[in-house]
Amino acid sequence: MEEPRVRIDYFLQYKGRIVGTLLGFITGILVVTLGWLKAIYFLICVSGGYFVGKRIDGKENLFQQIKKVFSADERG
Repeated sequence: MEEPRVRIDYFLQYKGRIVGTLLGFITGILVVTLGWLKAIYFLICVSGGYFVGKRIDGKENLFQQIKKVFSADERG
């Protein structure tokens, strides 16, 4: 009876990454079925889903991170 609890704890710990990756995977599959050359898009979807999920797991504000990346703040 210990194993189901371990699986639940694992999912709760990494729920953002799991859900994000699954969403990216499903979106990627839909795109790939529409054309062979869109396989690159599939990889981008899965990677993007994992990235978003990892940010959710880390309790980081995704919009603040994006703003930080695109800010014109010079540290020279």
